[in-house]
Amino acid sequence: MIVTLKESKEKLSALVQRAAKGEEVMITVRGVPMVTLTSVQKKSDLLKSTWIARLNHFQKKLYQGTEAGSSSEIFEDLREDRLL
Repeated sequence: MIVTLKESKEKLSALVQRAAKGEEVMITVRGVPMVTLTSVQKKSDLLKSTWIARLNHFQKKLYQGTEAGSSSEIFEDLREDRLL
């Protein structure tokens, strides 16, 4: 959704609610895009996916050359090593 600065001042509460539901709201000044309202949840999902990607990279790097599989299998292997 694209709105002018004047419209955004008049409808800020409604625009914030729309952004919180996942809709991207762009505010323009004299036709030039200046600001985008987005949900905070959307950004935290991005952080979560970034963290998962880094964890997967670390897993591959750590267990390179072995058949590790999932993270639960890795944790199971580590537990078995401690018990022996």
